Amino acid sequence: MTRLRKLIMLLSTPLPSAVRVWIYRRLGARIGPQGKIKPFAILIADEIEMGSDSYVDPLTLTYNLKCFSLGRRCSVRFGSMVYGHGAGSFRAGDFCTLGLFTMVNCSADVTFGDYCGTGPRCIIYTHGNYLPTLEGYGNQYRDVRLGDYVWLHLDVAVLPGVTIGDHVMVYSRTLVTGDIASGMSLRPDARARQQVPTDRLRFPSTPNYRDHWYRTVWEQLDDYARRYGRDGSVRREGARVRFTLDGRHLDLVDGMRGEGVAGGGSPRETLVTFFGGSAEQHESHRAYNWIDFQSCQYHLPRPHPLLHHVFYYLELSKAHYFYQWPGSRAAARKGA
Repeated sequence: MTRLRKLIMLLSTPLPSAVRVWIYRRLGARIGPQGKIKPFAILIADEIEMGSDSYVDPLTLTYNLKCFSLGRRCSVRFGSMVYGHGAGSFRAGDFCTLGLFTMVNCSADVTFGDYCGTGPRCIIYTHGNYLPTLEGYGNQYRDVRLGDYVWLHLDVAVLPGVTIGDHVMVYSRTLVTGDIASGMSLRPDARARQQVPTDRLRFPSTPNYRDHWYRTVWEQLDDYARRYGRDGSVRREGARVRFTLDGRHLDLVDGMRGEGVAGGGSPRETLVTFFGGSAEQHESHRAYNWIDFQSCQYHLPRPHPLLHHVFYYLELSKAHYFYQWPGSRAAARKGA
């Protein structure tokens, strides 16, 4: 990285996101549609790549990396630090997040799969000691890898060389010193750390589960509309939902119920939702904005002012379903 390029990135820190993205693209960064580098976020790396709808919050520090790469709809939240000594890289797949005040040391490489997240104040280290090696103190620089669907709760620390498999949760205030196999979750016990199969913490995605999830999400959409905007309201007609916020309207259509979108507004004003939709269904709605929750696919060719509200609401509803609504576990179990 040239000193001039680094200086330009640093001087752009207080500028609006749109201006910063324009500058970074001119400097060789690959930033997808709706990607945001918010004001007062320091972001300096040899290579920068951000997928569509990814963003970096203000007052974050990303510095001295060989490569900084985010997939689609990733976020680096307020107070987070991702830093190294110039040789390490940070790469994240789609739908990843670094929670508040997360610290990631990239003396070596750190890699996240899809749907990886850290809670507040998590720490990931790739080097192991400050004391001098010549005095006999051990030291190491080793990569850290997290698979798909990994969630690190509050105050989790991951040490150098750790590999975490897919579908893993690590509970709060845990020190991870060794590998965790796919499908296992780690939680601290009063006497010893305990690994349990992640399947024990999940529920089968049965038709009953999906119906209950849909029903709960649509009910809570009313509260979201009233809480986050002026004149917020939701009007339902069968599989159709009209979402109104700040004087604007967006129609949501449940594509899994077989209802077409004809007469439901223009393609720009309609969002079609699926849960495990087929390729034929996806292709038949290419003119519309749509999201498939099960496959984490989405298609947003026609931006609408309310899309970011509804999209984030539905995504959070899916990801945090059992945390947001008390009693939903028991309801989902019935008939499962």
